[in-house]
Amino acid sequence: MCPEGTPAPQEEFWKQQEQKLLDQLKEQIRLQEISKLRDLAKLRCPKCGEMLDQEVFYEVPIERCPHCLGIWLDAGELELIAQREHSKESWLAKLWKNMTERRKKMDSGDSEAEIPMS
Repeated sequence: MCPEGTPAPQEEFWKQQEQKLLDQLKEQIRLQEISKLRDLAKLRCPKCGEMLDQEVFYEVPIERCPHCLGIWLDAGELELIAQREHSKESWLAKLWKNMTERRKKMDSGDSEAEIPMS
């Protein structure tokens, strides 16, 4: 301490250095937590949190939740599916029909009900 009661320049320097290190450690911890959360969220249903099943629909990989039956598409996949639709019945109508049939089977107690998506 200097005679007037203020910290010596060296003390202030080390105090600032410690604060910088603490701030860097806090930022590293924050980034690690974000990374862990992203890893936990990968291939999980945004609605119910269950692991998603990967399937192919019109040669496009999609993710489907076996629990809530939600269907999740990555960027551009909806457009690919729409481009590959060639029949008279729309792809959305087929998808809706398949999901409705699967829901009925699951509601009747057949928890392993599998209905092809294509």
